[in-house]
Amino acid sequence: MTIASPITITINAVTYDCVKINQDGYGSHYRFADSTRRLDLKIRHSTNKPVNGVFNDRHNVELTHVVFSGDPDVADTETKASVVITNGATDLGTSAPYLTVALADFLKVSGNVGALVNWVN
Repeated sequence: MTIASPITITINAVTYDCVKINQDGYGSHYRFADSTRRLDLKIRHSTNKPVNGVFNDRHNVELTHVVFSGDPDVADTETKASVVITNGATDLGTSAPYLTVALADFLKVSGNVGALVNWVN
């Protein structure tokens, strides 16, 4: 199974097609870039060392958005969002998708992400 390229990312009703620029056995890197911004989407997989004899699979998705300042004296603006999914290697992927969708639903509720980035808990 593979994830299609390009991946369309929508930010504030504007869509960006991120094309795959690299892939190895356990990860992929997708990118959109123009003269004003760059988007990088990275997908990575690993298996952690066993804790109490149990291996855990780790899946990470990271989206980075860089807005170029256009002024050499002003720093570019970089924002990142990421999700890490960890499940027991013997889970067979049954409970992790349900839990991850539940988290995504929480984040989609109006105001929740704004509250989080404003230190509300």
